[in-house]
Amino acid sequence: MLNLIEKSERYVEETLASGLKQGIVFHDFRHASQVRKAALSLAFDARLSKKDSHLLEISALFHDIGYIGGSQDHELRGAGMAADFLESQGMSEDDVDRIVLLIRSTQMDSELLDPLAKYLRDADLSYLGREDFWERVDLFRTEIQSSSDQKISDREWWEFNLNFFLNHKYFSPEGRQRFDILKQKHQKMIEELLK
Repeated sequence: MLNLIEKSERYVEETLASGLKQGIVFHDFRHASQVRKAALSLAFDARLSKKDSHLLEISALFHDIGYIGGSQDHELRGAGMAADFLESQGMSEDDVDRIVLLIRSTQMDSELLDPLAKYLRDADLSYLGREDFWERVDLFRTEIQSSSDQKISDREWWEFNLNFFLNHKYFSPEGRQRFDILKQKHQKMIEELLK
């Protein structure tokens, strides 16, 4: 499976490098790599099996590849792209189906139908509780403004983020343990910005 992970990484990196529209500066290969790293950390913390860790890692790499067709329904598009690639590499149908389910679970408000989904969702939003939060949130704002041609005022941006923080929770105990403390610190800083 390690060879398939390396092939998946190369495919995702090349696809995003050649297919992302200009201005997509958050949902890029760096984000995929950061989500992969967070997912592997959570897999380690949860003592997942080697196979489950590998499936989670591949899902993390592919989870936003659908952005090459835009943000709308990118999870569904990305799940299909992952399935096509992984099937062409000889991955079993059961494993492909599981990865498709995991990638689809990254859609906000989707039901977590696989036990690994909570780890992928937590890894996807791990930046909320990481040291690089401020850099990542600035890139996200740049991406939104670039793709919508709308200017977002500072107040609007931080109100949006505060609302997101207030409605977000990490699903796994491992995600909460790893990311909640810094996430709460970031939330307090955002609240200060809005005073």
